[in-house]
Amino acid sequence: MLGLAIQGCDYLPGSSPTVTFNNGILSFDHPQSWEIDAVGSPGGLQFVMVTGPSSTEIIFQIHPKQGAPSLQEYAEWFSQEFKQLISFGEIRDITFTQTTKKVGTEEVTGIREEFMLTLFGLELPHSREYFAHPGDELVIFAVFQTSDAGHTLWGDSIRQIRESLLFN
Repeated sequence: MLGLAIQGCDYLPGSSPTVTFNNGILSFDHPQSWEIDAVGSPGGLQFVMVTGPSSTEIIFQIHPKQGAPSLQEYAEWFSQEFKQLISFGEIRDITFTQTTKKVGTEEVTGIREEFMLTLFGLELPHSREYFAHPGDELVIFAVFQTSDAGHTLWGDSIRQIRESLLFN
């Protein structure tokens, strides 16, 4: 299920107080006003979803290492699943390229996806960045998604989450 919401904000971008999320598997700092949802069962598939304003979402999928897809397979699967959820709009012009960003304390190679999302006649450029952290028993996939407008406003908050990310 996909929903649209309009969210008010008491803080300007980059000025929101931060708090730390820690579920024993991963931890990161995030703006206090952003929502966190964690679902799933220990030892099985788990999700941590971070929702900010302006179509900004960060999704961590914690997957048992046994049977986990490659990062490329995961990115293509995620893109297709998202595309199927958009029944009231259109996604087109999808491109995947390699990217390198600081994740936690390391430079990590990931995948960048760019696409055009058309909703109610409005064309909204979006992007996603995918990274994977393979642990001994788990693989953690991270998806950073935002509209171009959202990235302009909330890029510093997204970078704060990505660069404060620790795998426990």
